[in-house]
Amino acid sequence: MRYTGDDWASTTFHRFKKLFDDKGAVNPWATVVSSTYEHFYPNVTADVVANVEFNFLFRDVRTGRRHIPESRQHVTHAFGRSPTNSVTLLKPSDLKPTVYKLVAGANVLMFNKVEVTLPDAAAAAQLVTWLRMTSALPAAFTITISGGAIVPASLSIKKF
Repeated sequence: MRYTGDDWASTTFHRFKKLFDDKGAVNPWATVVSSTYEHFYPNVTADVVANVEFNFLFRDVRTGRRHIPESRQHVTHAFGRSPTNSVTLLKPSDLKPTVYKLVAGANVLMFNKVEVTLPDAAAAAQLVTWLRMTSALPAAFTITISGGAIVPASLSIKKF
């Protein structure tokens, strides 16, 4: 199910479990568990900006620095006001999750006609390792991107 409201956006992540057995050997595709999940985040389309200004009081102790009671100190006060400054509090890219994809050249790896998006570099590296180790097996399957067969060694991880 996909949320279609304007105030939230979502990214679909893929999850691959049981790529390897307990000893680190490659599991066949039939035992790999693949699933997807939605990550929702606020759909901020423009920078969130605040105008900041402040008043200040500067207290300069001219004499009586060694006296603890303030009544013996001679001070000068300077009052002021800062100019108004625009400060960017939040950018849209601050909320959007980082996505990792497996690419071969300009082509992105797809699974069931959907781009494979992974939530972190570790998950992407694990999938690349599994694909490379699986391709070395005698009964390996062919990986295709845009209809053309690729060699898993040519896959790289790209951060989006």
